[in-house]
Amino acid sequence: MRVLFAGTLMVALGAVLMTSTAAWAADSLPSYMHVAAGSGQPPPKAQIARDNVNALDDRMQAVYAKSLEIYKANIRAQYPVIIARFDDWGGSMTLYPPGKDPA
Repeated sequence: MRVLFAGTLMVALGAVLMTSTAAWAADSLPSYMHVAAGSGQPPPKAQIARDNVNALDDRMQAVYAKSLEIYKANIRAQYPVIIARFDDWGGSMTLYPPGKDPA
C-alpha cells in the first residue's frame, strides 16, 4: 500500500512541477523566442492540410514547367508546327519544321 501511495504521490508532484515550470518558462522567454515557442495552440488540422496542399502545388509547378518543355521539344522534333499570330495590322505565320530552325 505504501509503494502505491508513494508512486501516486510522485506522479502527482511531477505533474504539478511540470505544468508550473512550463508556464514559468513560457512567460520568461525573450520576445525573439516566441516565434520558436509558438502561441501554445497548434493550428487546426484543416489549416495544416491546406498548407500541405499549397506547398505540394508550389513544388509541382517546377515539375510541370519542365515536363512542358520536354513535351514541346518532342513535338517539335517529330511534327511540323505552324504558329499563326494576328494583330490589328494583319499577322504572320511561322513554320517550325521538325528538327530545324523556324522558316
